[in-house]
Amino acid sequence: MTKSVIKTFNETEAAIEMTFAKNAAKVYAPFFKAVKDREIAFEMFKGEKGATDAKLAYDIEHGFRNSNKDYLVGKSGLSNSARLSIISQAKFFSDYSVKELQDLYPEIDYSKWNDYS
Repeated sequence: MTKSVIKTFNETEAAIEMTFAKNAAKVYAPFFKAVKDREIAFEMFKGEKGATDAKLAYDIEHGFRNSNKDYLVGKSGLSNSARLSIISQAKFFSDYSVKELQDLYPEIDYSKWNDYS
């Protein structure tokens, strides 16, 4: 039973890595940049009167939240805190280039995907 669990885990992890690798340039890098831009904007609002409203307006305009203040990042059914957690975790990668993102999985040959290298 355990061997089967480990095999399934390993196969799933490999598939996740491949999905990340294939989408580093077109999905993840732009998302991380959007998160970085959000962080920069929020820094500018610090200490300003009405900063909370300005942050909400920014998030609504850029698709992070809706007018009900619900976060929109992540799959359907996630809690607001889980969605905010995705944004918070993305900050870690926000300064990574596409190459640095791809280097997270150096064993993958990116030359197979000309539009991703």
